[in-house]
Amino acid sequence: MAVSIGTEALLGSTLPSTNLFTVFLGEAAFTAALVAAVFVLADRGEGNFRWRLTLPALVVGISTYVIGPLTGSSLNPARTIAPAVLSGSFADLWVYLVAVPIGAIAVALVWRPRSVDRQDRGPGRLEVDR
Repeated sequence: MAVSIGTEALLGSTLPSTNLFTVFLGEAAFTAALVAAVFVLADRGEGNFRWRLTLPALVVGISTYVIGPLTGSSLNPARTIAPAVLSGSFADLWVYLVAVPIGAIAVALVWRPRSVDRQDRGPGRLEVDR
């Protein structure tokens, strides 16, 4: 039984408001974009291009605007599980538990660090692509 606060909210639950295929694609794509943004920041560092610091926040903001009304813009399984447990609304929870890790793993599999060689973990960072 879902506990309702007011007339619309279910304790912050991310509930799909469109078909599950769209929810799956949106969550996977924006999770991949978020992981890629974090990898760019971690790989390239802040250096002379401080705009990189805004990449993760920009991805989250854009995802909230684009897929927020359709999916709740979870991008994080914990963001979905905790409200589902508290509210008791487990409908379509699987889509968030599958799409989000798939998006993150897809980027992790294809990402190749550029600034630090995997064999050489020496001090400092090498600035590349200024």
